[in-house]
Amino acid sequence: MNKVLFIAILFSAFSFQSQTRTIKNVNSDFEHLNYWKVKPSLEKLLKQEPTNETYAYQLAYCAFQMHDNMEAYSLLRAFNTKNGFKQLTTYSLYYSICNATQHYDEAITVLEKIKSIFPKESENSTWLKHQSTQTNREQLKSTFEVSIARFNSTSADFGGYPCPDGSFLILSSQGNNMIKRRWLGNGDNFLDFYRLMENKKLVRMKKPMNSRYHEGPLCYHPNGKWVYFTRNTPSKSVSNTQSTGLRNLTLYLADVRQDGGWENIRALSINSPDYSTGHPYVDSDGKTLYFSSNRPGGFGGTDLYKATIGDDGNVINPVNLGNGINTEKQEMFPWVNHGMLFFSSDGHFGFGGLDVFVSPVSNNGTMNRVKNAGTPINTSTDDFALIFTNENSGFVSSNRGDFGSDNIYHFSQVKPIVFQNQLTLIVMEQETKKSLTNYPLVVLDNQGKIIDTIATDAKGNVSLNVTPNQTYSFKSTDPSLSDKVWEYSSTLDEKQSFTVEVPTRPSLQIIALVTEKNSKLPVDSVKIEIRNKIDNAIIYSGYTNADGTCGTKLKDLTKDQSIPFEITLSKNGYINQTVSYSHTVNRSETINLHEKIDLSVGKINIGANLADLIDIKPIYFDRGKYTIRPDASLELDKIVKIMNQYPNMVIELGSHTDCRSSVASNQTLSQNRAKASADYIKKRISKPERISGVGYGETKLIVDCPCEGTVVSDCSEELHAKNRRTEFIITKMN
Repeated sequence: MNKVLFIAILFSAFSFQSQTRTIKNVNSDFEHLNYWKVKPSLEKLLKQEPTNETYAYQLAYCAFQMHDNMEAYSLLRAFNTKNGFKQLTTYSLYYSICNATQHYDEAITVLEKIKSIFPKESENSTWLKHQSTQTNREQLKSTFEVSIARFNSTSADFGGYPCPDGSFLILSSQGNNMIKRRWLGNGDNFLDFYRLMENKKLVRMKKPMNSRYHEGPLCYHPNGKWVYFTRNTPSKSVSNTQSTGLRNLTLYLADVRQDGGWENIRALSINSPDYSTGHPYVDSDGKTLYFSSNRPGGFGGTDLYKATIGDDGNVINPVNLGNGINTEKQEMFPWVNHGMLFFSSDGHFGFGGLDVFVSPVSNNGTMNRVKNAGTPINTSTDDFALIFTNENSGFVSSNRGDFGSDNIYHFSQVKPIVFQNQLTLIVMEQETKKSLTNYPLVVLDNQGKIIDTIATDAKGNVSLNVTPNQTYSFKSTDPSLSDKVWEYSSTLDEKQSFTVEVPTRPSLQIIALVTEKNSKLPVDSVKIEIRNKIDNAIIYSGYTNADGTCGTKLKDLTKDQSIPFEITLSKNGYINQTVSYSHTVNRSETINLHEKIDLSVGKINIGANLADLIDIKPIYFDRGKYTIRPDASLELDKIVKIMNQYPNMVIELGSHTDCRSSVASNQTLSQNRAKASADYIKKRISKPERISGVGYGETKLIVDCPCEGTVVSDCSEELHAKNRRTEFIITKMN
């Protein structure tokens, strides 16, 4: 293809010292890209000096630029066989030509020789690194479908740039039959703008859209009022009458008239006579201009840049896209679609000549991952100027040889282009920000389908591959968080992170102080067991310290969770104690269990009243009766339980009355009640002889309330009730 569209000046790698006029003219024509003119002279010079590598390089380069790839390959292959190469530039050209002629195995051999002969240069060459590391040309094979556009002429045609009115502008070298304007680079006519009409005919545009020299790639601003375009002008070192020399590419801005024509054409401020600037693309937001330039400070050849578009349409602050995109060779023809930068390059690993490549544009604008667009977009020839005109279709140009030198092709993208990115999940507690290690999460796609189950590492992190611009959901496997979903929309960045803050599960710190029931002093070495009454699971089992305390912390509870506890206290020489307590968890907190419930234990001493050591209510009888009532049986069952726990315990059950009624009747009533109570217990314990019932009547009043004979007691009913009691005195512990 016409390389002038990419670079207006190719820097010669050789310094020619000959003083003859012929050699001076050859060098001048070669430096000014006049390949068509200089080629015959180079053929004569190489015939005169067949070992001159400079002439061999220049002649092969001219043939390569004029699409005579096989001629260039045969020339360099023969020269290398006879003389061998000494210059890195010659090896590099031969490598490119081997790829362009599909001699891929030979290209690999040449590449290995370059790295062997020029190790220092290879180490510092971004181009060679790309050739060595990008080993797969077909990652995106069959992502596109390609067909020839039927409006191509027999001349060079490329482009297909969309216009605001829905038409397309094509660049073509068909020329004007009335005026012959030829470029000496390859002898073709200069490239002009043509409008593609509905009948598929190409109509040449008039001034000022076309000038005397090459027109180049363009892009309309989304506002439809501006157009950015590329244009060549004559070199100062060549007379205008010759019309053969070219100066650098220049970027222009024009206002678009209502009829589609251009006016008020002005050069952008980022241009310079010292280097080329061209190939514009305006991002969809209208704020960024991508372009190609060989300005100083780049990586070599032409690099891709981006710059900010001002309110007046001018462009400022150009920034190189970096060596992830740019190489020492040529990068050009930028176009962005759905966050993907498409461009052409002969510096990345390709099929030969220029290939189309694609790279995701990250949120911060960086681009460092490149994939070859694969076949059928790319061939061993030049493939370039990929332009999206619709959501997933457009035009691409190539000199693969269907009609003229360069032709335009329709393409459709039939598969998505996927760059897998790495997402690091950082999982922590919401309140404490503490990392959660080995924390399981379920990963769901945007359809709610489970695609993976993952767990965090020792640092609370876990990494996974994600597709750009996709929504992922993460759910905890914790049933209490079944309704909690964390959503993340992936970006184009290669490395991403997302923090999952898990609601902090409340904890419950339980402190227990066990005391002796009567003395209220702390009791050590008491075994305390706490169970969850729902599933009977043991929550804690331990012993009290010297100060009578012990405790535990329940973690990962659920907010508003109600936990019914059953607490059992046991120690030799003390009555075992079992109590219940329920607590609702609202937040992380500490509870002193002994302040909520009675955690005292009664010491077993001979003569002690068992009723004082356990939680037992008074034994009630109906007035004047001694039949065991249902409420009384509940209390007597507590005695049964204790006596079965302690099979060697001997109890005297004493029944007492108050002073009211006669002594004799009180004695009889208490004896009957004592016997009835003892008989109830005997039926329910082992060794029933261990309990006996004794009626004491009113002989052992604990409150002095005399009421015999004519004495009328002034005691309250409450005081009388204290005298009416049942005692369970421990008489033996065998």
